Amino acid sequence: MTINDSWGYQKADRQYKSVRQVVRLLAECASMGGNLLLDIGPLSDGSLQPGQVAVLEGSVSGHTATPKRSTVRTPAARGLLPRRIDT
Repeated sequence: MTINDSWGYQKADRQYKSVRQVVRLLAECASMGGNLLLDIGPLSDGSLQPGQVAVLEGSVSGHTATPKRSTVRTPAARGLLPRRIDT
C-alpha cells in the first residue's frame, strides 16, 4: 500500500492515507497472519515529507515493541473456513 496515491516520490501528491486507514489495514493484515508493506517516497536527501511523518507517527503512537496481549489469526486465515474467490 502506498502512503499517498503514488509509488515513490511525487512532489505534487499530497493525498496521504489517514492514520485510521493505515491502522485499520495493519490490523486487518495482522489478523490474517500477514504483514503490511507501506510504501513511502523519501526526498533526495533521505528525509520524509512532514505529511508522511505525521501518518507514520500517528500509526504507532501508543504502541510498544512488547504486545500487551497475544494475537490469534482469524479462522479464515488459518484455513478453517472456506474461501470463495469470484472470477
